[in-house]
Amino acid sequence: MHEKLILSFFLIFIVSCGGSSINNSAEDSNDITQTLSPHPLVWDLASPESVGMNSSLLEEAFDYAFKDGSFTQAALIIKDGKLIYERYRGITDNEANILTSTSSS
Repeated sequence: MHEKLILSFFLIFIVSCGGSSINNSAEDSNDITQTLSPHPLVWDLASPESVGMNSSLLEEAFDYAFKDGSFTQAALIIKDGKLIYERYRGITDNEANILTSTSSS
């Protein structure tokens, strides 16, 4: 039940993120930078609580998303142009063994 709640939270969040603001018209397709911020890889930082989210619940959701066997190596939450939460990891030994055993079959 707890896992379903966390998964539901992730799905609702992903759906609420919205789409891209890039204009795909033919005349603008050669100059995509006009619709992007000058530094697209630099995010302002904000706490989860400042955007109405709960740090503890985010941590639980990320723990679930990163559990061994999920193959998740990176996850970010960006809301209103602000980086709210992020986590990264390498592949686990168990996951590497799974990949090795399935690729040698």
